[in-house]
Amino acid sequence: MNRFACRSAAVATAALLLVGAAPGATAATTRVSFPLTCQAQSPIAVGDLTTTIDPVYVSITAPRQLEVGKEATVTLVVHPVRIDIGKLPLRGALQEASRIKVDVRFTGARSIQASTAEPSGTITGLQAFVVDDQGNPRPTGQIVRMAGADNATIGLSPHRGSESTAGATLPLSQGTMELSFPPVNVRFTPESTAAVVIGVNTAGTAAQFAHRDNALTLLLHATAPLVGDVWVPVMCSPRRDNNAALASTATALLRIPVVDPARQTARTNTARATTPSTKTPTTASTTTRRHTAQDTTTQTGSAGSSTATTQSSKTSPADSAEIPATTDAAPRQQVKRWTLVAWLAAGVIVSGGLLVSRATRRRRK
Repeated sequence: MNRFACRSAAVATAALLLVGAAPGATAATTRVSFPLTCQAQSPIAVGDLTTTIDPVYVSITAPRQLEVGKEATVTLVVHPVRIDIGKLPLRGALQEASRIKVDVRFTGARSIQASTAEPSGTITGLQAFVVDDQGNPRPTGQIVRMAGADNATIGLSPHRGSESTAGATLPLSQGTMELSFPPVNVRFTPESTAAVVIGVNTAGTAAQFAHRDNALTLLLHATAPLVGDVWVPVMCSPRRDNNAALASTATALLRIPVVDPARQTARTNTARATTPSTKTPTTASTTTRRHTAQDTTTQTGSAGSSTATTQSSKTSPADSAEIPATTDAAPRQQVKRWTLVAWLAAGVIVSGGLLVSRATRRRRK
C-alpha cells in the first residue's frame, strides 16, 4: 500500500421532512463541511500512511428552536465519501472494509433514540444506536453511533478488534472505496436552556490524531502472496493535517437554541407584579396644608375677624416669602411707639376732662 490518496465528493441529497418537531417550530437544513485527516497503520514495512479528505459534508435538518422537556427530532446525513486507493504492494488485493464506525455527539440532550431512516447506502449491516463515553450501548448516552448491530469496531467499544472481519462491512475492489451512509433520525429531549450542540465526537482520546477511539474508524482487509491476510486499521479525525488542531466546524456542526416557556411566563408575571404605580404619592406637607385650609374655612361663618383669619391662612408660600423679615429691634420700637400714643391720648382725655369741669363750674357761678 504505497499510496493512499483520497478525495471526497458531495452527492446531491433530497430534502428530508422533519418528524416530531416542536409545535410551531420551523425546520431548516444546514450543510457543514470540514477536513478529515486519516492514518492507515500498516503492519508491514511500508509504514503508516496519512491522507486528508477535504471537504467532508454533513447535513442536519432540525428545528430552529427547541423547548425544554419537549421531544424533538433531527435528521442527520453524512454525505458519501469516495476514496481512491492505488495499487497495493506485494501484489496485494483489497478484500473488504469492516468494523466501520461513525460517532456524533449530542451535547445537552437526553433520552436520545436513533434509527436509520431507510436501509440505503453501500455499507452492509449499518445501524444507528446510542452509546456512552466508553462505547457501551446505553439509553443515557450522548453519542449517536453508526456501526454494526454487534457494535464491533477497532476502538471505543467492548467488542473491539483489529484482526478479523466483523460489524458493518463494505466490499472493496481494486483502487476504490466509497463510504455511503443512510440518513439517521435522532429523537431527543433538551435537558436545560443551554443550546443543544451536535458535533463530531472528539471527547477524551477521540480528539487525538490517529487514535482508535476517533470518530470515524474502520479496518481494511487485504491479501498478498507469501504474506496472507493483512489488516490495516484506519483512523480519522476532523483536522487539516496530522499536526493541526481540531476543526471547530466539526466539533459544533450545529447549535440549536433552547427556550423554557414556563420560565418566560414566570418572569413576565414577576415583572408585572413589581412594576411601580404611576400615581403621585401625597406628601405630609400637602396633607397638612389641606387640613389647615379646611379648618380655617369652617370659621368663615363667624365674625369679620374670622374671615380675615381665613384669608390669611390661605396665603400662599410665595406671598409669605415677599414679606421682608424684621429684626428684634423693630418690634420693640413699634411697642414704644404705641405706648407713647396711648400716653398722649390719655393726657388729652384727662386735659379735656379738666377743661370741661372748669367750664361747668363757671356756668354754675
